[in-house]
Amino acid sequence: MAIVDTDVHHGDGTQDIFYHDPNVLFISMHQDGRTLYPGTGFVDEKGGPNAWDSTLNIPLKPGTGDECFHYVLENWVLPRLREFEPELIINSAGQDNHFTDPLASMNVTARGYGKITELLQADLAVLEGGYSIQGALPYVNLAILLALAGEDYSNVIETAQLTRPQVSFSEFKTYLQNLQIKHRQAESDWIIREEARLPQGKWVIIPHPVYYDTEGFQENRYDYIRLCNNCGGTVYIESHSPLDGTNNALVRIPFAACPVCSQAGYDLWGNLQGQRKNVLFQDQSQNKIQFWQYPEGVTPY
Repeated sequence: MAIVDTDVHHGDGTQDIFYHDPNVLFISMHQDGRTLYPGTGFVDEKGGPNAWDSTLNIPLKPGTGDECFHYVLENWVLPRLREFEPELIINSAGQDNHFTDPLASMNVTARGYGKITELLQADLAVLEGGYSIQGALPYVNLAILLALAGEDYSNVIETAQLTRPQVSFSEFKTYLQNLQIKHRQAESDWIIREEARLPQGKWVIIPHPVYYDTEGFQENRYDYIRLCNNCGGTVYIESHSPLDGTNNALVRIPFAACPVCSQAGYDLWGNLQGQRKNVLFQDQSQNKIQFWQYPEGVTPY
């Protein structure tokens, strides 16, 4: 499966879910995180240790318009999709790249969105963010729906006029070439070690603090991924909440897990009960979810 996120904000939540899954290709095209929330989505974020290169982030310059956006699709995104050969393509079709959107600084038009939809040929388009209620959404929605139906969208024209500064095509091509070089040169810098408190094997340790802007606090989080040549690897996440001081954990056995990683997940699940306030257990290979909470115990879902 491939997920192509064309929302103006980096798809950090989707990336977090599939970062360690080699069976899912995640591509995010978004306004550069140095200029827009959530401040992530750079070319060196390429996937976890067992799923390296299954994540592709393409941060775009503010002012990027139709021609440049389509150039990225045709010269980077579509070739990567053809290489991956997904059975299913999902488009997270955010509409806030539009030139009237008040939260961002991009210059995509409704017809530009129609062309994006036509180029991607997604099996499913999920309409996401868009905050220009009158200036963009009626036109963008229509263009996307027409493109999905294989109909002509060339006459979908907004009443508003483009007033923002635009990135020139020649400037953008140079920028994209440099971005592709940085992506190719990006290498992992993971901490790898064996830990007595974890099941046997080598584990990659990734500090992953998460800031919650609505609540104004930062979750202290560490991700542990078991190195494996046969599957996505067991994932263990430790989390500490500064709000109430609780220590929480997640154990995830991946889709198509090998027997060793599956056993490692169940060993962790058993050992953590009683050591953390909350423990969530996900066995994706068996479609099984359980939740342990002190003092209630285990609740299946």
